[in-house]
Amino acid sequence: MEPEAPNPATELDSVLLRNSFLQLVPVSDRAAETFYAILFERDPSVRPLFKNDMRVQGEKFMMMLATMLDALHDMDKFESECDALGRRHRTYGAVKEHYELVGTCLLLAFDEVLGEEFDAETRAAWQRLYGIVAERMSGDRGPEVS
Repeated sequence: MEPEAPNPATELDSVLLRNSFLQLVPVSDRAAETFYAILFERDPSVRPLFKNDMRVQGEKFMMMLATMLDALHDMDKFESECDALGRRHRTYGAVKEHYELVGTCLLLAFDEVLGEEFDAETRAAWQRLYGIVAERMSGDRGPEVS
């Protein structure tokens, strides 16, 4: 029997992540618009990777965040979701270098939308979670064991 993989978020992180996400839900359109505006401003070369209507893209973005948060306490599901998301993003043209940019833009967007509610602890929780997600999505986990 394999040992259970560690949870990607501490209990405190889980609470901070969920509470801040619940604050984003009523302003999800604004959160997604802000994220993509910052992303395209910081690196206009990624804009052509987004071929869908940006309103639809924003909805997908928020659903992806909800899915990740939902899977926090089920490591198999979490890893499976990250792996599938990574495969899809590679087919869209995402490369490893995009992940750091996206993480920065995510934090900036949340800071802008949530204001003082996005405190240092909450920011750090999102940064830790995104780091785990990005590592998994980019395939940067070291050699796969079969």
